[in-house]
Amino acid sequence: KLLEIYVKSLYWSVMTITTIGYGDILPETTMERWYDVVSMLVGGLLFGYIIGAVGNVVQQTSARENEYHSNMSDLKHFMKDLKLPFQLQAELYQYFQRLHSSIDIVTYMYYVDLLSPALRGKVDTL
Repeated sequence: KLLEIYVKSLYWSVMTITTIGYGDILPETTMERWYDVVSMLVGGLLFGYIIGAVGNVVQQTSARENEYHSNMSDLKHFMKDLKLPFQLQAELYQYFQRLHSSIDIVTYMYYVDLLSPALRGKVDTL
């Protein structure tokens, strides 16, 4: 009987912490409560993992973009300090923009080089 009270308490705690809610259908036996507790904890952990992974992707993308914009700002100040001609400034901007875009090309080439010759031929025809 004491174990049943503890399982009910654990069920209520996990249900409240995971903000799943109490719903209309409730577990009736101790085994059903155990199953629900484990299911809620696994679901909560999985949800947290997915949110963390998505956040990590966004953060990495933002960091790369922030670095690019910071570099372009530094370039602007550098060119202003040196009083470079407008044409040379435009060429430098274009060069660094192409360099920023070519990073993705370098990654693409790395993965293409890992492919077998047959798969590489199929990718190259796309």
